[in-house]
Amino acid sequence: MLNKTPSLILASNSPRRANILDLCSLPFSVVPSNVEEWETETANPFDLTETNAKNKAKAVALSNKTDIVIAADTVVYSQQKVLNKPQDFKHAMAMFESYCGNDVSVFTGLAVCYGDQIKTGVDETIISMRPFEKEKYKKIVQRLFSLDKAGGFTIEGMGAILFDNIKGSFYNVLGLPVHLLENLISSLGFDIWTFSEKN
Repeated sequence: MLNKTPSLILASNSPRRANILDLCSLPFSVVPSNVEEWETETANPFDLTETNAKNKAKAVALSNKTDIVIAADTVVYSQQKVLNKPQDFKHAMAMFESYCGNDVSVFTGLAVCYGDQIKTGVDETIISMRPFEKEKYKKIVQRLFSLDKAGGFTIEGMGAILFDNIKGSFYNVLGLPVHLLENLISSLGFDIWTFSEKN
């Protein structure tokens, strides 16, 4: 029989996702998923992120049936290509050149498992990158690019100077759309406020 008050498990090593849950005062434990992610530039970003998130959640849920497992997958979509984490600075520069002066979509697939139930969803945020002169742009990329983030950038801190418009969830760009998480937990029959340390 399933617990009436399950614990939350984050199936991710991402410090940004963990920080978002902390900001929401949601207690959780981390159990990373070792599932290999599906990665291809030509994939539909909705299908790709949802499938990866679902596979991660199901893998961790196998040994955590009485807990709620949260898993996510985030990609950047630009110029009809799915972009994951850059391999090196040169790769990051190529990514940023494709963003410059254009709208870029960030997709996060989210999956929530409890017992034999699994609920999924995908959120999209559109961000507009400012155009820069090449030398200034190169300097910015050298200082801001990251090998551990989808698309090679962050919108936090000084990363915000890259963008002049955002349409959609800010937290989605960081890898965990909170409004979607609330919807999915609700669809499992739980009130997210039940888990909050400030309820």
